[in-house]
Amino acid sequence: MDGHFVKLYVGGLDRLQSLFRDASPTTSALWLFLVRRMLAGEQAVVVSASTLACELAVTVRSVERAVRELRSSGAVEVRRVGNANCYIINSDEVWKGADVRKHSAAIRAVAVVGFRENPELADSLADRIAQPDLPGVLDSPVLEGVSDG
Repeated sequence: MDGHFVKLYVGGLDRLQSLFRDASPTTSALWLFLVRRMLAGEQAVVVSASTLACELAVTVRSVERAVRELRSSGAVEVRRVGNANCYIINSDEVWKGADVRKHSAAIRAVAVVGFRENPELADSLADRIAQPDLPGVLDSPVLEGVSDG
């Protein structure tokens, strides 16, 4: 299944309509960020509030308000993972992948790691990109948007 394809169910259309009509721009942007980052067959993204704030160009408090709004409306469930959250997107609204896996209990997630919180990571990734013989490094979705310059 193509990882760039998202199934949008009627509930997802309703969600989009309510986001456009009633939600704050940050809440809408957060929902879209999470949906875009989830992998095919997975419904979860692990990311800290600080990294979300950086990605969305808002404050951490704005992210926290948006998360509360998405949780209370049933758009996402949130589970703590260390200092980050695992955001589980409502699979009755959007889905990537084959429907046969839609109700599995295992949660695998994309982890979005911010360079601000992990400055050593930027150097480490730049070093790894400079060594193209490392298997799978250049194909990693984690390296999306990372440059060596």
